[in-house]
Amino acid sequence: MTENTGYQSLVAPWLQETATPAQPTCATEQAFKEIWHDHIATESLFNLALSGGLLADRLSWVFISAYQAAIRACFPTVNHQGWGSFAVSEDKTGEFPGTHLSPDNQLSGNKSWLAAAQHLDYLLVTIGPDIRQGVVLIRRDDPALDITVKPRARFLGDMSQGFACVTGLQVTDSCRADTTMARHFGMAEPFFVMTASSGYLLKEARRLQLPETVPQLEQLLARLHALYLQGFHTDLQQLAALYETSRGLGKQFAAASIAAAEGTSADHKARDWQDNGSLMGLYKRSIEARLSTD
Repeated sequence: MTENTGYQSLVAPWLQETATPAQPTCATEQAFKEIWHDHIATESLFNLALSGGLLADRLSWVFISAYQAAIRACFPTVNHQGWGSFAVSEDKTGEFPGTHLSPDNQLSGNKSWLAAAQHLDYLLVTIGPDIRQGVVLIRRDDPALDITVKPRARFLGDMSQGFACVTGLQVTDSCRADTTMARHFGMAEPFFVMTASSGYLLKEARRLQLPETVPQLEQLLARLHALYLQGFHTDLQQLAALYETSRGLGKQFAAASIAAAEGTSADHKARDWQDNGSLMGLYKRSIEARLSTD
């Protein structure tokens, strides 16, 4: 399977009207993580995100799949084992001080948001509120790290979310991550969310009987893949154009799912779209902000 054609074999079963691809149900984050590990073995980050979207049965799992690809794209030299989270956000109230280095190179402080907090295997933690002072790799079982899972969130509530407290972690050169690509995380996240979402929408097109959207999704995937081969971070204008297409499709599918669920037992899918469909437009403002300063 080559980088140029590999993704097409992943989506092929969903393009054949007579095919009935397996559709796993993952009611918990742990269940999705297990099937993610069992079914995804690829060096292509595009295929990693796309495969996750095709495996997902809800939008929280779509986000996790995209997020794992984005982390790997922005920290390519890290030994990624399992699921990670890029811990940047800090408490703005001052109640939980952010991360800082002591004179003897010990990292302490707090990060206010982690994705998939309950089932993380490692963190990439910024020293301070951004990457300028560096990023440190911390494994989940490090005694200097304490992760607390927050109550269920309103948005992407099926995904566990949490915060981290680091106490006296000795920072050495070996645990510092290369941040050369990390500055592109703001483009990596929407790019891979679009990729994973495209896989998920191919499945939803079958469920919602929206065959007219399949050629649009095929074209979107082809354009996303071309940008991936070029470098997801190399053409902001193209990224923005693709995002508008993806966002429009998200709105269409959300409306169709909510309408189809009226008076049926499929209301759990409609609730997912109602609660989490904004994932498809989550990065609109950040992309516009980048365009205005580009």
